[in-house]
Amino acid sequence: MRTTRPIGIIDYGLGNLQSIVNALNYLKIPNKIVNDAKDLHLFSKAILPGVGSFEYGMKNLTQTSFSNSILELVKSNNFFLLGICLGMQLLYEFSEEDDGCKGLGIIPGKVKRIKNKKNIRVPNIGWRKIVNSNESILIKDIEIEPIFYFVHSYACETLNKKVVTGVLNYGESFDAIIETDNVFGTQFHPEKSQAAGLKVLKNFSQIT
Repeated sequence: MRTTRPIGIIDYGLGNLQSIVNALNYLKIPNKIVNDAKDLHLFSKAILPGVGSFEYGMKNLTQTSFSNSILELVKSNNFFLLGICLGMQLLYEFSEEDDGCKGLGIIPGKVKRIKNKKNIRVPNIGWRKIVNSNESILIKDIEIEPIFYFVHSYACETLNKKVVTGVLNYGESFDAIIETDNVFGTQFHPEKSQAAGLKVLKNFSQIT
C-alpha cells in the first residue's frame, strides 16, 4: 500500500501553526510541524505560515536556518512550498515594511503597504472576493470569484504576472495567489476560509 508523505509545517516562531494543523487534520491530510531546518528535506511538500512583521520573519528564518533549507529545496523538482499570508510575502525580493527589508527572493517582485483611501481600511481584515486571473491549481474546482479571509497591511506586487492566479481588488489590485512550478502562495488564510480555503489546502496536497 502506498503511504502518503506528510506535509511539513515550518515552525520558525511566527504564525498560528495549530490552525493549519487542525485544517489538515480535518481533511485527513498527514502533516507534521518541522522545528529543525535540517529535517525539511524529509518532506516533499511544506507550508510556510506567518503572521506579523516581515523583518522579524526574515530574521527568524535566517536564525533558524530555514531560509537556507527553503532556498536549496525549491531548486528541486520534487519539493513543493506553499506560503500563507506573511509566508507568501517572505517569498519576494523586498518589502517596504520596517523601512525596507530583503526577502527570500524566490519570487521577483516586492511587498508594498496598502494605501489608506476612502472606504479602504488598513489593515485589510475580513472576507474578500478574489478574481481568478490565470489558470489555477490551488482554486481548481472552486466557485468563480471565491471569497477568502484576509488579515494584512501589506500586499504583493509580482513582476511576472503569468504566475499570478488570483487578484484582490482592494482600493487597487494586489496579487492574492501565486503559482510557479513548485512554489505557491496565498495572501489570504486558507485555514480560516471555511470550505473554499479547505479546498485550497486539499488541492495543494494533491499536487504531484
